Amino acid sequence: KSLFIMSKEQSKSTIYVGGLASKVNSETLHAAFLPFGEIIHISIPTDQNKEHRGYGFIEFEDSFDAEHAIDNMDGSELFGRVLRVNLSRQHGQSSSIDNKDKYRSVWSTDTDKYVQLLNKDELDKKMKSQKDAQRILEKARELAIRPSGPLAPKQNDK
Repeated sequence: KSLFIMSKEQSKSTIYVGGLASKVNSETLHAAFLPFGEIIHISIPTDQNKEHRGYGFIEFEDSFDAEHAIDNMDGSELFGRVLRVNLSRQHGQSSSIDNKDKYRSVWSTDTDKYVQLLNKDELDKKMKSQKDAQRILEKARELAIRPSGPLAPKQNDK
């Protein structure tokens, strides 16, 4: 077991790739991520049985290439599994994420905000459509009370 500690520059060019299928190896990752830039190092941690744990790290020569890989590969599929790709945090560095949020997906906070805004928009639309419906009903009531069509001349009794 080696302790892998990254420098600040390495941490900006090293990405985490999670959700790997069991048959993925370093050659597979290299082939999948090579289109985004020069790869310096690939690490896929293994357990006692020499099987990988479902994630790996790819260090690019340039941090721009790492960002490009994240933008293009996060959420994509490899051997039927959806990849989670993001900038790697330094190992051993204290994380800003609380323990309760440790297993939360990286997109869930933004998704929650989006859904809240979406719900607000839906409520606004419903309120507007209810107000429109109320106005239409009021107009219909007014029209129902008013006589319609040509008015027949009143006949005077003589």
